[in-house]
Amino acid sequence: MQLHAKKSFGQHFLGDIEAHGWKFWLSAILLVTVALWCGVIGIGLNSDDYQFLAALAPIRSLTDVLRPFFQYDATPSYFRPLASATIALDFLLFHWNGAGYHLTSLLFHLTATLLVFYVVRDVFRMRVAESLIASLLFGIAASHDANLAVDADRADILVTIFVLGMLLAERSARHQPKPILARGVAVFLFALALCSKEIAIAAVPLVPILFWKRVEGSRIEGWGKALRDEALRIAPFVAVAILFFIYHAHFTQRPLAESMLGLDTSHPVLALLRNAAYSVGYLVLPLDLSDATELLARYRWVVPIAGALVAILAGGVLILGAANRSAREALRVSIRPMLFTILTGSVLLLEFQRWRTYLPSVGAIAVLVLLIARMRAWMSDHPRRSIRILFYAMAICLGGFHIDRALIAQAEWREGTALRDRLKQSLTPILSNITKRPVTLGILISPSKLGSASVIQLGQEALVTRAEADRISSRNRNEATTDGANVDEWTAIEVYALNPTAGFHGLTIERVESARFRVRTSPGSQLILYPSGDADDGRTRRDRIFREGDSLRTSAYIDIIRSVSHGLPTEIEVVVTDSAAVVISFDGHSAFHRVSAMGVTKAQP
Repeated sequence: MQLHAKKSFGQHFLGDIEAHGWKFWLSAILLVTVALWCGVIGIGLNSDDYQFLAALAPIRSLTDVLRPFFQYDATPSYFRPLASATIALDFLLFHWNGAGYHLTSLLFHLTATLLVFYVVRDVFRMRVAESLIASLLFGIAASHDANLAVDADRADILVTIFVLGMLLAERSARHQPKPILARGVAVFLFALALCSKEIAIAAVPLVPILFWKRVEGSRIEGWGKALRDEALRIAPFVAVAILFFIYHAHFTQRPLAESMLGLDTSHPVLALLRNAAYSVGYLVLPLDLSDATELLARYRWVVPIAGALVAILAGGVLILGAANRSAREALRVSIRPMLFTILTGSVLLLEFQRWRTYLPSVGAIAVLVLLIARMRAWMSDHPRRSIRILFYAMAICLGGFHIDRALIAQAEWREGTALRDRLKQSLTPILSNITKRPVTLGILISPSKLGSASVIQLGQEALVTRAEADRISSRNRNEATTDGANVDEWTAIEVYALNPTAGFHGLTIERVESARFRVRTSPGSQLILYPSGDADDGRTRRDRIFREGDSLRTSAYIDIIRSVSHGLPTEIEVVVTDSAAVVISFDGHSAFHRVSAMGVTKAQP
C-alpha cells in the first residue's frame, strides 16, 4: 500500500489507461483527431490539383481511374500511380468540390493514426499506454497540415499506411509456423507502398532491422544461419522492388538538375545538417510562416545553436542511460523507432519539404513519447517532483501549441483556396478580351502564400490553363481536360503575406517606363517579395540572402533588387523583356488586372 501511495500522477494516469481498456482510448483518440482536423473539409482545391487532374484527364469512368498505372505521371521524374488514382477517383465522385477530396485525405489520416498504435506497440515493442500517446500525438501533429490540405501531398499518407501495414503483416508472418499467407500480404502491401511513393524502398532494410532476433552464442554457424534465413525472408521484397523500379523507369525521366533548399555545392555537409535541423525543428515545433521567416532571415544563428543544444541533450541522455538501468532499457527500446526515422527521413536531408515529415514522424514521435513517459525512471536516482511537473507541463503546452497551430493552419488554407477561386474567376474576363492565341500572360506579382497556406505558389501556369480550359469548353470542366487551352505564363515576383489577417494590403506597383515597373511593400505591412525565377535553377531558394543591386535574369524579365531588410527584398524593379506577353498583376485584394487598366502612376524624375 505504501508503494502504491508513492505513485506519481503520471503513473496513475497511465495505469488507468491500461485498466479501462486500450480500445476505448484508441477510439477516443480517433474522435479527437476527427474533431481537430474536420476543418479541412472547407478547403478548396489547390492550383497544384489542377495540374494533377489535367495530367489524369479525361476522367469519365473507373477505367480512367486505373489509367495512372499505365501512363506518365504529372511530374516527369515520379511514378506514383496509386496516389494519382485516388485523386482521379475523387474527381469522379466529387468533381470540383474540394470538400470531398479533403474528406478522403482525412479518412486516410485516421487510418494511419490507427496503424501507428499497433506498430508502436507490436513492432517498436513499447507499452500500450505509450503506444496510445504516440497515436494521439501523431493524429494531432500540426506538422501534418499540408498532407491533409494539399491533395498532391496525399502520397505521403498512403505510403505511411502501406509501410505500417506491411510491417504488421511481416510481424504476423514471423509468429506463424506457416507464414506464406501473411508474408504474401506483407509483400502486396509493400508493392502498394511503392506505387504510392518511392520512399517506400526504405522499408526493405527496415524488415531485418526491426525483426532481427538475437543469435545465441558467437558461433559462426549460428550467425550464418541467421543471415541466410533473413535473406530468404526479405528476398520477395527485394524482388518486388527491382521489378517496380524497372517498370518505374519506363514511365519516368531523370530528375531535372536543380538546387535543393540549402544544399549548396560549397558546403554540402553543412547543408545536409541544416536540412536535418529544419526537419526535426518543424516536426516538434511547426512554426507559422512569419516566425519561420524571422529565423531564416533575421536570426539565422538560431538554427545551428538549436542543433548544438539538441546534440548536447542527446549526449546527456546517452550518459544518463549508461548510469541508470531503467534509462538503458528505454534507450534499447528507442533504437527501433530511431532507425525507422533515420531510414524513412533520409530524403529530408537532400531537400526539406514539410509534407515529407509524415512517415518519419511515426518513429520520431515514438522516441519523444519514450522520453516523456519514462522520465520518472530516468530521474529515480535524484527524484525531484518539481522538475517532473515542469517536464509534464512543457509536454502539455507543446500539445496545446500543435492543436492551436493545426486550427490556425486550416483557417489559412481555407482562406488561401478561397482567394485562389476568386483569382481564377478574375482571369476569365481577361482571357475573354484577348483574341490572339497562343498567348502568354506575364504576371508581375503573384500571391504565393497567405500565412503558411499556399495560394497559387508553383501553380500559376496550372491556374491560368484551368481558367482558359473552363472558359472555352464545358467538356473541359466535366472531364478535367484542358483541350484547346493554348495559354502560357511567367511570373516575375511572388509575394508572401506573413499576417493572414492583414492579407496583401500594403503592396504598391509603380510604372517607371512602358516596360519597367517597381514593386514595393509598405513599412510594417508584413509582406515579403521574392524574385520568382533564377537563371541558374529556375527558382529562388527561400533561405537566400539578397543585397541591393542583385539581379536575376530570365528570358522574359529581369528582377533587380532595389531595397532589402534583413536580407529580404522590400522593393524590386521588374524589366519586362517579353514584348509579346500580356502583362497582368495582382491588385492586392482578390483579383488579377491588366497592368494598362490598373491606374498605376508614373515615377517622378
